[in-house]
Amino acid sequence: MARLKVQEAARARDVNLSELQMRVSARMGRVVPLGTIRRYWHSTKKGLAQGEPIELVDVYLLGTIARALDVPVADLLNEAELGQMAAA
Repeated sequence: MARLKVQEAARARDVNLSELQMRVSARMGRVVPLGTIRRYWHSTKKGLAQGEPIELVDVYLLGTIARALDVPVADLLNEAELGQMAAA
């Protein structure tokens, strides 16, 4: 899976990790665990700054994150990496 750009999009809008969790939770009508948001933020399986890239992404959650940041979903995807993966 290509790395997500959630952290970059959030920082460009002065949104930190905990604020993103609150925004996403409010939009989903339930508490989304911070660990889940961390996985998307860092784009890693364990939600750590370094580690194996995340492999499975919940499209609904990614869309909710995009709406919480007021960006198109495409802005959260690294298109250059997606193209490389398709060629491999």
